[in-house]
Amino acid sequence: MKKLFTLSLLLACLIGWGQNLVPNPSFEDTVGCPKYLSIDSVAKWTSFSESPDYYNTCADSGLAASVPYTKFGYQNPATGNGFAGMICYHIAEEYREFIGCQLLSTLQIGTTYYISFKVNMAFGGPLGYGPSTIAINKLGVKCSTMMTHHMPWDNNPNFYTNNFITDTVNWITISGSFIADSAYQYLAIGNFFDDVNTNTIHLSYPLLSYYFIDDVCVSTDSAYTYNYVYTGITNLEQDISVSVFPNPFTNQLSFEVSANEPATVTLYDMLSRQVMQKTFTATTTLNTAQLATGIYIYQLQNSKGVIKKGKVVKQ
Repeated sequence: MKKLFTLSLLLACLIGWGQNLVPNPSFEDTVGCPKYLSIDSVAKWTSFSESPDYYNTCADSGLAASVPYTKFGYQNPATGNGFAGMICYHIAEEYREFIGCQLLSTLQIGTTYYISFKVNMAFGGPLGYGPSTIAINKLGVKCSTMMTHHMPWDNNPNFYTNNFITDTVNWITISGSFIADSAYQYLAIGNFFDDVNTNTIHLSYPLLSYYFIDDVCVSTDSAYTYNYVYTGITNLEQDISVSVFPNPFTNQLSFEVSANEPATVTLYDMLSRQVMQKTFTATTTLNTAQLATGIYIYQLQNSKGVIKKGKVVKQ
């Protein structure tokens, strides 16, 4: 009995070891190309406040969500095609934005978790927005046991940095650790300190502080977290092969998945509007004769989550 208990305890402690507990950590898996900046365009992520933003290389040039000429300045993703952005301080009002997600597994009370994410300070905006010209020193992480769209900034995050992030060219990695004091299921990123407790540096005419975010990692393995590099694999849990053909397509578009279980394919246009959806098992062919020529985004998912996402072209 003692050996069985010891083995069970060891297995429980190893859950998440060498694994990123953050889903869609580089904001690559989306439900459609962003047009109006909403973080809701990103699978597994949502707003834990007002209206944080999302940028992707698929957005048309000149749009606020375009890359690298974004709403708040010139920047390329740290990896992949997308990244998030949010206001962390505003000189005219006490205002914050937070991005959040549900972790892949519940945090274990008393366990040390290591976290890292990449940030870049936005500076102005070629599209007429901004300016973002204030650096702050309180970027961090706050966990929750329940989903909320009104995460408090109560000067009590689980982790934060005291370093000012002033680099407007390079991505800077913020890293640290915290001990879970509750069975947390959700994680949010932002500035969780009020104005009185937030230190600022005004780099030019001051208005607000805005930061880009990419490559978020939480793990029980410190070496894995601090050396984390996003690989571009959006779903490590499902070993399912997918075939999409023909591409480019004309009047028909076929999908095949290796798993013999129900899957749903959804087709979006480049304005993130759903144009087709079908649930099938193993294989299906969509009648696409009525679709206009152009680029479309497909997403395949099953009961476990997203299997694959990509682009197809209608000729």
